[in-house]
Amino acid sequence: SESNDQVTLKLLAATTKVKVDGDLGNQSGDEFTLDVTNAVASVTHIDLSELSTTKGIIDISALTSVLADVKGTKGNDIITLGDKASTAKGEGISIDGSDGNDTFVFKDAAKVTAVTNDNSVQSSVINNFAVGDKIKFDSFVAENKLVVVTSNVDDASTTGLKTKFVDAKITAVDGLSTVADGDIFAYVNGTDTYVVYNKVGGTADELDAGDIVVKLAGVKVGTDFNLQLTDGELHAVAIA
Repeated sequence: SESNDQVTLKLLAATTKVKVDGDLGNQSGDEFTLDVTNAVASVTHIDLSELSTTKGIIDISALTSVLADVKGTKGNDIITLGDKASTAKGEGISIDGSDGNDTFVFKDAAKVTAVTNDNSVQSSVINNFAVGDKIKFDSFVAENKLVVVTSNVDDASTTGLKTKFVDAKITAVDGLSTVADGDIFAYVNGTDTYVVYNKVGGTADELDAGDIVVKLAGVKVGTDFNLQLTDGELHAVAIA
């Protein structure tokens, strides 16, 4: 289309799977909004990866259903995530912005929830995270900082988060000695990057049930991109 198209898809109650394709055009005002209000208790699969638009707005933070996967549009999406964006060990869930420069907004409800053992620690998994994408933690205060370790952190995988950051201390890990309450820290584990929001209000030097863990699958900070904190948002930027 040559005009600025703004389209909202409002899901019917009991909808479980959503797949949308087509071309809204690439005008600056083109915008697609997915409204899940009526289907918060049922929708589990969302695939907008074949939809061409300039901007996609996908707010699924209020879901009470068991989310399995969400794929954004070919444009620059804003994907807002809540409680159902995180699962134990990050298993059974996939979040993918698809093409474009996407923003992943994590509400506080996307928290770890439990740190009873390594298998109970919840995390979110973003696939195909790349230069131009960014992460925003909803309650993060811009005065706090980002600490990044680009080397591999032993035993800090999803299955070892309690062992590494609860039984021990965050600041005991090489490169993370300056992490304070309210900071974000990121590290490499194997072929993945983990981003942790050490939310204010818990134990400053340990992973708490209110913190947020995000796994960036298959990409390594310091190798595939750098992470930069700008205006309270975590940006993936090209390595100079």
